[in-house]
Amino acid sequence: VFPIPDDDSWQQSKQIGATAVDAESGILKLFWSELASGATAGHDMCFNAAEGRWESDAVAANGTYYVYGIDKGGNVTKNGTPVILTKIDPYAPHAEITVGDPQTTGWEWLDTFLETITFGRFSRENREVEISAWDDESGVARVEYLVAAEGIAKADITADTLVWTEYSGLVKPTLKTDDNYVVYAKVTDLAGNVMYAGSDGMVFDATAPELSGTATVTPEWAVGTDSQVSVS
Repeated sequence: VFPIPDDDSWQQSKQIGATAVDAESGILKLFWSELASGATAGHDMCFNAAEGRWESDAVAANGTYYVYGIDKGGNVTKNGTPVILTKIDPYAPHAEITVGDPQTTGWEWLDTFLETITFGRFSRENREVEISAWDDESGVARVEYLVAAEGIAKADITADTLVWTEYSGLVKPTLKTDDNYVVYAKVTDLAGNVMYAGSDGMVFDATAPELSGTATVTPEWAVGTDSQVSVS
């Protein structure tokens, strides 16, 4: 009895593999259970003829499991053969996007992906983007970011046409004035789980408004009379 794959890699799930023989009637089937002994039924395994072994469906939790055999005469193994599955991580990592200093006038988004982008946040100064990522099981393998001028739908965020940039934290992306931004983060853990997070829309505007029109002056030559100025 052995794990599949039988190595030290992190996986989102693993399988239980086994080989078995019966010298009398032959093997009818194998099954696995959480019970160390006395099980008469459980999760049936399928025979993989190409590999010459019995295999379980995907198992998405670490633990010790026990494999039993039933022969064609109906005899059931009394005690299960144990197999230990480790380094299984079915959970997505976490991501937090921070723009500027949230303790003052900055903004932050934790494990958030907004379907509706409002562009209701404004800044007159450049701001750095910081992405924090962590994973409770296997650990973080890679962090990437994408800066867009408009929102991206959740159904489209996984498209191969999108160009992601690796984030190291040493050189932080800067959002500069006089443009609109939405920041996205992509975090992949060592088991291959992926988390996508996104900010809300942000407007960076450092340009003062301009008054347009024609100024006209109506002179009043009499002493003590105020001149009239109008802007239209």
